[in-house]
Amino acid sequence: MSATQTPNQAPPQRRWIDEVEHPAAQARARRVPAGQAIATVFLALTVAWLLNSESVLRKGEGMDPGVTRTLVLAAAQPINSFAQNVGLAAPRSALDAALGHQSYVASNTALETGDDSILNTPVAAPSASSTARNKPAHHAQSVLYPQDVGGVTKIHPPTVSHPLKVLVTGDSLSTYPGDQLANLGNDKLKVVVKPFNGTGLTTPGSFNWQVAAQNLVRDIHPDAVMLIMGANDGWDMTHDGATLDWATPSWQREYARRIAVVMQTFLSGGVDRVYYGGPPTSPAANYQRIFASINAAGAQAAAAIPGARWVDLYNGTSDHGRYSRSEVYHGQRLDARQGDGLHWSYDGSVLPASLLLQALEREYGPLAKR
Repeated sequence: MSATQTPNQAPPQRRWIDEVEHPAAQARARRVPAGQAIATVFLALTVAWLLNSESVLRKGEGMDPGVTRTLVLAAAQPINSFAQNVGLAAPRSALDAALGHQSYVASNTALETGDDSILNTPVAAPSASSTARNKPAHHAQSVLYPQDVGGVTKIHPPTVSHPLKVLVTGDSLSTYPGDQLANLGNDKLKVVVKPFNGTGLTTPGSFNWQVAAQNLVRDIHPDAVMLIMGANDGWDMTHDGATLDWATPSWQREYARRIAVVMQTFLSGGVDRVYYGGPPTSPAANYQRIFASINAAGAQAAAAIPGARWVDLYNGTSDHGRYSRSEVYHGQRLDARQGDGLHWSYDGSVLPASLLLQALEREYGPLAKR
């Protein structure tokens, strides 16, 4: 007991500085109004979206078809356009450059601004539906090989010591077929799979496939390229100041021009051959029409570019052009699609992979495991 404390006195109450005297402790007593907190969070999210609008748009494009995807893209597309126009995307681009990340965004490229003279060719391209009208599915005859006119790189047969290096790329449709192509191939075939989910040719402002082709050739040095895409491209396009409705012939021709530009970019970079495969059939009638148009555009583009080929995955993985969830491969019935009804399942991806392999073998010789 202290000298100043009497027996009837209670001990003095301890006073903790962090509870009583420290300013931060006193600040805890103040409350932020709910409206102000909501406004702060909204402002922070808006700023983050503006500074990273390209990634938000790509995420939206990669979503499964539905109301959520429609709403996200309805908001993301104008926000991304605004951010690009006022330079808000520059900090993110500068950071990516500083960290050594690849940039797949560019403006005023041939993919956006070129004319359609690249499609001028005497070779007639069949429609997506006509190629398999009188032919069973899964046959290599659904590969379009136009009469090449000059400028085609001579192919050297691959060997075990110098295998054919094939890059399989595109949107999310390319992933499993690329993996299965590697499984089907022998030691003369080396497969590199590099997908870019949620990308396409109708929105080069968020992902420019001409730039991607340049980067991929420089970094991977493939002998041949398998380009599989189109699932994210059911959107109107703008070209030369005009808006092209997806259901019109002008849209299909512009899409063919963009495929041709990407094909030519790969070939100009030193690739021997480039093969394009479009999206498969869809259970939804509107997507069925879109994908048929995209595949017809792919055939038209391949016919125009020496060294380019079109592989008919639309009919080749369907029930004679009709949508089917299952397919027969080598006598075995496979569940060919994922739950969204669009993407090939891993097992079902052996179907498009076999068509890709047959297309390669037609020019490079035997590449399948025996």
